Amino acid sequence: MPFPPEVSPPSPYAAPQASPAVALPAGAPAPVAVHLANLRTLSTLVFVFAAMCVLGLAFTGLILAVGTLQEAAEGFSDPDAVFAYAFFGTAFVAQAVLVVLLAWTGLCLRTPRRHGLCVATAAVTCLAFPLGTALGVALLVVLNRPGVRELFDARGAAGA
Repeated sequence: MPFPPEVSPPSPYAAPQASPAVALPAGAPAPVAVHLANLRTLSTLVFVFAAMCVLGLAFTGLILAVGTLQEAAEGFSDPDAVFAYAFFGTAFVAQAVLVVLLAWTGLCLRTPRRHGLCVATAAVTCLAFPLGTALGVALLVVLNRPGVRELFDARGAAGA
């Protein structure tokens, strides 16, 4: 018998108990290190999402290149090709701008700078359903925390 009769084994279904050394009092601000770790994680996720957007950019560029080659072979005689060029050209430019914004935001999240740019990029990223929406909402939640905002303000004032 591994346990004495007066001591019962711990239940595997019992709710986990928080360690008193880790728990913060209610309403206490999170330490700066936690905010920096959250920003670093989000920065990495922004870079990964930017890389995924580069794949979409390459696909759109491939569509434009193949369409141009096909139209050149036919002597540019299709009147509907103008609409296709306008559509895919606009999509290509929009994706390129998004990739640049994401890369810049990822760098700004690493060293908390340009809070407005990060919030604006998070809002635009929400339009890229479903992964961009999840990333954008997570960015907005973290960026609107008071401690994170103070961290951006402190870094911005020090850099000015």
